[in-house]
Amino acid sequence: SYSVTGVQTCALPISQEPAAVEALIRALRDPDEQARREAARSLGRMKAAGAVSALDRQLRSGPMEDRLEALDALHQIRKGEPAWTAELLRLTGSRLEGLQARALDLLAELADPEVYPKVERLGRTRSWMVRSAFYGFAAALRDPRAIPLLIERLGQETGRLKDEVESALLKIAGLTFGYDLRRWNQWWSEVKDGFVPPPPAQGPVARSSRYGNTYYGIPVVSRRVAFILDVSGSMAAKIGTGGRTRLDRAKEALAESLTRFQKETSFNVIFFHSTVSAWERQLTPALPDAMRRALAFVRSQEPTGATNLHGALELAFADPEVDTIYVLSDGSPTTGTIIEPERLLEEVLAWNRSRRIVIHTISLGVKSDLLRKLSEKSGGQSVED
Repeated sequence: SYSVTGVQTCALPISQEPAAVEALIRALRDPDEQARREAARSLGRMKAAGAVSALDRQLRSGPMEDRLEALDALHQIRKGEPAWTAELLRLTGSRLEGLQARALDLLAELADPEVYPKVERLGRTRSWMVRSAFYGFAAALRDPRAIPLLIERLGQETGRLKDEVESALLKIAGLTFGYDLRRWNQWWSEVKDGFVPPPPAQGPVARSSRYGNTYYGIPVVSRRVAFILDVSGSMAAKIGTGGRTRLDRAKEALAESLTRFQKETSFNVIFFHSTVSAWERQLTPALPDAMRRALAFVRSQEPTGATNLHGALELAFADPEVDTIYVLSDGSPTTGTIIEPERLLEEVLAWNRSRRIVIHTISLGVKSDLLRKLSEKSGGQSVED
């Protein structure tokens, strides 16, 4: 069971709890943003058909995060209705890129092949977030009609989105030529007549090694990346027999990755313990002077204090240019606005509905369900070291 604005609800048939539904509908207008969003989530979980009108009003006006919560709740309630597909298609034409991108995500879940021609234009839109959503949509549908557009975009995208295009091609084609446009075009000219995607691969497909930069084995392909490192007291724990600490190892790995950046990359570094500190206020191009200053900042850190993961993620999300985050920690949150792992996960995923940030995570010395789920639900990779 769960509680929103004092209303306790549980897994009862919705007809048995009309008072709870009405209270949650009222909470959609609560001055507190967290109460509004919790109410929308609860109505979606309950599949409260009686809340459709109220959720529709929330979808059409107000803060973006409120609108996206309403959209997700409506999807849970209405996704079996043919009219709901039409509503999602309407939203792909919204002037708000957050709604466009999320509508594509939900259309991908519905897996209706008749939708593809109606959204193909979004593969060329100016918004990187909507293009990213389109590439995910194409990969989910595995529709061969997307292949020519994806090959075209492979030659135009950079950084993280280029990798997403290649990944979509791999999922549809069942093979990959990496970023080699010539080979992709040659292959497509040979097979396009009557091509049918093979059954989905049951394991990883061999991919050429093309990543010149990795961090704890995770490729660094983004050109707009933020690194978040835990420097709490537990990072002073010794590893191996040489007297080195977890933080020593983490700083060395980060310094090695930073030195491999291309000048087209913009980055930031955020450290957190009880408080949070960033190297710069925003992403900064990887030019020689900046690299020297960043490396000095990294090497100056010492372990102390508690673990304010919420504050670190909140600061990284505050930069509108960030599209990829690497989070390294050796424990669960112990301080900050939210420390309960499930609540923190839900909060970050709510932020990410309108941001589409890929979050990669590294757990040092522990297994963290929170970090694993953050990466899993944002399209990132998770490593335990």
